Amino acid sequence: MYVVAQFLMRTTLWTLVAVVFVMRPIWKFRFARIRSEKIGHLISETDLALALIGEPEFQKTRSSNIFLMPSEACNEQLRKMYLRAVPTAPNVRVLDCRSSHIARLLLPAVNELTLRAQTQGKLRSFFCGSPTSSGIVHTGLLWPRAPQLTFSRQEVEEGWRACAKFGIAPTTQYVCLHIRDDAYLQEVSPDRDWSYHSYRNPDIASYEPMVCDLLDAGFWVVRMGRAVSGMFPVNHERFIDYPFCEEQSDFLDVFLYAHAHLGIAGSASGIDQLGYAFGVPAVVTNLIPFEPFMPVPEVLVTPVLLRHQASGRVLNLEEMMKHLHHTSDDYESRGVGFQRNTAEEIRRTVHEALQRKIVGGIPEDAKQQAFWRKARDVGLFRRAEIGPPDSIYAMPTVGQAFLDAHWDELMSGDEGSR
Repeated sequence: MYVVAQFLMRTTLWTLVAVVFVMRPIWKFRFARIRSEKIGHLISETDLALALIGEPEFQKTRSSNIFLMPSEACNEQLRKMYLRAVPTAPNVRVLDCRSSHIARLLLPAVNELTLRAQTQGKLRSFFCGSPTSSGIVHTGLLWPRAPQLTFSRQEVEEGWRACAKFGIAPTTQYVCLHIRDDAYLQEVSPDRDWSYHSYRNPDIASYEPMVCDLLDAGFWVVRMGRAVSGMFPVNHERFIDYPFCEEQSDFLDVFLYAHAHLGIAGSASGIDQLGYAFGVPAVVTNLIPFEPFMPVPEVLVTPVLLRHQASGRVLNLEEMMKHLHHTSDDYESRGVGFQRNTAEEIRRTVHEALQRKIVGGIPEDAKQQAFWRKARDVGLFRRAEIGPPDSIYAMPTVGQAFLDAHWDELMSGDEGSR
């Protein structure tokens, strides 16, 4: 069956390419599929695609850029908002597979076209989507435009009515917190073994002191997520364990992040993109692998340190660049272990982020600048993709307390080459 399916997809792809090629003297068509099965890809890929649509090569008068929206989506509110946003771009049309028979016929071919363009760089002249499946996040660039997503006036009213049930008003300062685990992935794909991603899951207990600090300071804290491994160990009138609330919905997922004072991530995950899409300042703790490419400028990061399991020695920054792995087995097979952020490092990084937001930004000191010069020298930014023209390079800030504590270890020479 798999071989038959692959044959049919390739046949429909080449049929589409042939028809579009013949029509090019009259009208130029490009196609892309909106990847809607995961929040991170839905936001990051679509936003980069819409940013690139502004390039001159996409602005030909006798041309159309056609996006297909699949019938299924990880978040129905995002699906609705992108169906509104995509057609506002020049020379763009979106076909919804739920209502368009043509879209359903084209989807297999456009799926294959999108895969080949992103992974192999082929058929790019027939493609109008994100050139990389990492989307705008891994460009290391900030697109200097307003967010693609906007709420209608009715949605804004609906959102604040829903928030009022928690006690949150438009003037309330609240923080969205998400601590990564495998519960959501296991819920949506129960037949798949997700243990290969376990290296990204921090200890939930290390976030409790930070949450208590925020509550003591008068903030509300909303622990986000659709499915989580267990309840957060805090009981407070201003703490909302949202995954266990009856009011949880796709709409409220988006609305809460869009209006947050700050987003805090316990390891990077797709749901963080909900904050980035609306320009919400963020803290990303326990970042692993250390690929700090962020689409908004107001981000503080603290990476997971790596250790040689045999000696216990912490790897320096140059060595870390050799271990940007994406499975637990890869780290294990190379004898590399983890030193995750301590509760104190998380507390101090979040405090720093709040101070920066309150005072309007603290200039980078010499140590921060020296760190990023070293990161550039050891090749961190060679992994960034090429972004849209006229983009602004978005470089996060490493938590100052984290840098102070681990400066000598991170900035030492390459021990492994001695």
